[in-house]
Amino acid sequence: MQPPDHIRKHLSEDPTLKPLIDHCVLRDRPGQPTVYEALLRSINFQQLSGASATAIHTRFLNLFPDHYPDPKKIIHMAPEKLRGAGLSRQKATYVLNTAKFFLENDLMNKNWNPISDQDIIKELTRIKGVGRWTVEMILMFTLKRPDVLPLNDLVVRNNIIDLYDEHSHKGYTKSLNPGGLTAQQRADTCGKGRIPKFSLDVMERTAHKIGYSNPF
Repeated sequence: MQPPDHIRKHLSEDPTLKPLIDHCVLRDRPGQPTVYEALLRSINFQQLSGASATAIHTRFLNLFPDHYPDPKKIIHMAPEKLRGAGLSRQKATYVLNTAKFFLENDLMNKNWNPISDQDIIKELTRIKGVGRWTVEMILMFTLKRPDVLPLNDLVVRNNIIDLYDEHSHKGYTKSLNPGGLTAQQRADTCGKGRIPKFSLDVMERTAHKIGYSNPF
């Protein structure tokens, strides 16, 4: 599956990104159905390898008859039960914090669409255990926001440095317009030779730093 033509055209204007656009084989990057579920999954995946995190998150969901982590059930669940699913004491607390926050602030049926990226970041990072990077991932992969650039993401930093032969991403980002790019798809491998293995979300976010106006 390829991105829309106007996105490909925009990204291809940069000579460094053009070979990546031409060579990448793309696949969809599915997100979680809701912001609440995405937050819980992100907490369970923190600081774990993919296989271990998946196993723990699956056991966590199996605590609920319909595999839906109902916040009303979580807030009445003994911490030991959460820890029995493999969550650390700290993560069990973060999960409980998230469930309480969504209930107390009436966010379960919240329409996030009209709310700005920065306001969503400000709101959700009030939850202890939820940082800016986590919310930025949710903005991209759950809410499908097209203009997010998570500069605290080590992969983004390293690939900017690698792709543009920059010694530091700081000088690179300061010299160009702020912004991000759509991150709804990823590439597993991209071509040969100088073209590095590069995920499309990183490629797209990096491309927008070239200084073009946002076409989306």
